[in-house]
Amino acid sequence: MDVKKLLLGLNGNILFEHDEPEKPAKYSKLPEGLATSLNLITKFEFPKGLYAHQAKCIDSILQGKHTAICTSTASGKSLCFSYPVISEMLKNKKATALFIYPVKALANDQIRRIEQLAKKVNLNPSIIKKFDGDIHGEERKDALARGRILVATPDVLHTTMLRENNKEEYARFFANLRYVILDECHVYSGAFGSNMAYVVRRLRQVCKRNGSDPLFILASATVGNPHRHLSKLTGLENITVIGEKDNGSPFYGKKYIMTETDGNVETFVLKLIKGLVNGEGKFLVFCHTRQEVEHLFLQLKRRDMEIEHYIKPYRAGYESGDRLGIENALRSGELKGVISTSALELGVDLPDLDICVMLGLPSTKCSLLQQAGRVGRAAQGTVVIIKTRNAFDNYYFNHPRELFEKPLEPLVLHLENRPLMIAHYACARAESGNFDNPGLDMDIFGEPFIRLAHKIRDFDFPDEILYVQQPHFDVQIRCIDDPSYNIIIGYDPQAPPIGKITYSQILREAYPDAVYLHMGKPFRVKGLSHSKKAVFVDARCSFSLTKPKAEIFVKERHCSSGGMVKKWHDLLEIRQTSLSTIEKVTGLTEFHGKNKSEHRYKQPLMRHFVTEGVIISLRGLNHISHSAVVGLATALEHSYPMCYPCAREDIASYAWTRGNEEGHIYLFDNSAGGLALTWAALDNFARLLELTYNTVANCSNCNNNPEQNGCINCVDANRWYTYNVHSDRSAVLGLLGEIQRITESVEPRVFVTGSVQKIREKYATDEKKQYGRTMISSGSLVFTGRHQEGFVVSSQPFKSSVDDRLYDISVDGTIFKFIGSSLTLLKGTVEKWCLNCGEEAIEYSEENCPVCGVKL
Repeated sequence: MDVKKLLLGLNGNILFEHDEPEKPAKYSKLPEGLATSLNLITKFEFPKGLYAHQAKCIDSILQGKHTAICTSTASGKSLCFSYPVISEMLKNKKATALFIYPVKALANDQIRRIEQLAKKVNLNPSIIKKFDGDIHGEERKDALARGRILVATPDVLHTTMLRENNKEEYARFFANLRYVILDECHVYSGAFGSNMAYVVRRLRQVCKRNGSDPLFILASATVGNPHRHLSKLTGLENITVIGEKDNGSPFYGKKYIMTETDGNVETFVLKLIKGLVNGEGKFLVFCHTRQEVEHLFLQLKRRDMEIEHYIKPYRAGYESGDRLGIENALRSGELKGVISTSALELGVDLPDLDICVMLGLPSTKCSLLQQAGRVGRAAQGTVVIIKTRNAFDNYYFNHPRELFEKPLEPLVLHLENRPLMIAHYACARAESGNFDNPGLDMDIFGEPFIRLAHKIRDFDFPDEILYVQQPHFDVQIRCIDDPSYNIIIGYDPQAPPIGKITYSQILREAYPDAVYLHMGKPFRVKGLSHSKKAVFVDARCSFSLTKPKAEIFVKERHCSSGGMVKKWHDLLEIRQTSLSTIEKVTGLTEFHGKNKSEHRYKQPLMRHFVTEGVIISLRGLNHISHSAVVGLATALEHSYPMCYPCAREDIASYAWTRGNEEGHIYLFDNSAGGLALTWAALDNFARLLELTYNTVANCSNCNNNPEQNGCINCVDANRWYTYNVHSDRSAVLGLLGEIQRITESVEPRVFVTGSVQKIREKYATDEKKQYGRTMISSGSLVFTGRHQEGFVVSSQPFKSSVDDRLYDISVDGTIFKFIGSSLTLLKGTVEKWCLNCGEEAIEYSEENCPVCGVKL
């Protein structure tokens, strides 16, 4: 199909084309050491030999080395690890192997491949068992009794296999474990990857306890610095990496077309999809968000009801049966195409796809290559990238060569995240079977983790996860502190769900009375149950558009251990710190055509999390205004992924001003505990300012429409928060220019704050020591950090910390205990208490204790 002709026929502007040439295959002979029957079959099926990287990888594994294969999509990575595993099963009748796939669909594909290979060498395929959340009861018992190759997801490894490792059937499997295969390792980044790193360490600890030391085989798409990432993921240093330079698979060529439309982007995309449905070949359309996928599919159906026979939506949150049905329909040719989120980036086996359409650029180059890699596996593929209205697209559409020439981003793991370590310590301790002495190996978990484990053992930590008998179910490994809810039609929490959604997604998509889209159908959200983790919806719903009325509050945590600071006199400062963030949904706006109605909740939905970030403080600058500071915060957030490797959704910003005298910008990690992503802004500040200035100054939309003077391509926020304002682009450029002149003309003072300062305070003389500490008054309204508000009933000093208190909080009539540092005061007063004599409820204005007289 002539895609370029179709685009031009829809009045699309072709801005840039990039061609990747085809390359022939490179072969190598089969390495020695495979089981005899497998060796014969392989020589018969591959008379030219294996691809060069396949032979090299198998040889490394057979030599007993931890091995990683990091080559491009469709290069035959599965053969690299399935052949050594099947060979071991033939040689050693007790050996077991564990395949881990990040999503169930990939596990289904792999099971089919391994079963086919097993049959060829007369190995009973019944030893290959699926072991994921869809397998229960007797089927699970059978898998453990007969299965020697288990194909599982990280979730089941975490919640079931490791949790139950002391039971005989699980212990037997782990004791004989010869190989662990982790596929799609490029997915393990950010919060999911950081969790997975500790799941892998817990797996290694369980294996060691059961007397095995399995070989790890890792597979990944090409990523920046693969050895460093995979070593951090597994805790293993001695990994042999087979990379893209070793890749011997053939490549059929690929054409990239970057295009834009002068008209409405959505209308352009809808017409393009209709043209692709009517043309030859199969296609994928990638969107950024779940609801973008749903909205696009719904608009297609409203234009042509018959089109749903040829195209379907696909995203995370669907039930496995629905996803599998869509995959099979696309494979068989029943469907012409699918509209998907990044859920189809992964290696689901979908052959014969010809065209990939990206509605906006993916956040990372790795993601770009993964999406593009879905097409062109048997002939040349075509990738269409459609420009959308955001600063990221604007920059790379203005610098397209930079997009294709820039290196792959390194993946991010943050293993020092405190909530993460505490959660996985709780799980590892439970898995050990010895609460008092879990016997965790420092060589496996690392020194920071073991040091924290000793502190937990010696002190009274308040984290609830430490006092749960089976903590695994409270630890969501695909995110940090973001629980999953079932979406249920009706009000019966036991009814089968139609899908799943996390709490942070509920705030954006499935808040009370929202119209929620699922597989192209509208549902009205009728209620939430936090205890049952359920969202109740009504299918009797006509379509209308709803948007949440949301607010965000960000403040610096005074208990922060601090970080680096750069200060340019008293005019400009950037500092690394810990932040407390509250997102609050207070109601919604519903749109009916040109009309709209407002709804306000009696009880708002809230999400609280502690994270890491930087605060940029401006004082006494000539160009400070609320519009300029808020616009600059947005522009910095937009530009940051071009400066430091991260996904756009992984970071966020906030700003406030005091008159025209000072402004404060918060750039922070958008996950609980933080991943140290935005802390890098301090070291890259000059580069970030330069990129931001160029992005704002070169905004094509504003340059072509000067009367706008600011848009979502440059300084306006495309957020869901109600505090968004239209920012003055000229004012933002004026403020940016002033900041750049300061950084270029003044040498900053660089120092560390927080922890060093606290040590000095701790050892200060008694004459200078202050004994007063803040306490929240009884009767005050607080946010608990568990999506609920409550009233302070009483409090007492917390014995494990001289600076904090333990509070009794009444939430809907039930008393819960919370540590003071986890509470946020919403309404009420604060008082002081004296560390010296213990006197409490002292007026906050008092400078000295009224009982013992020490300085407060």
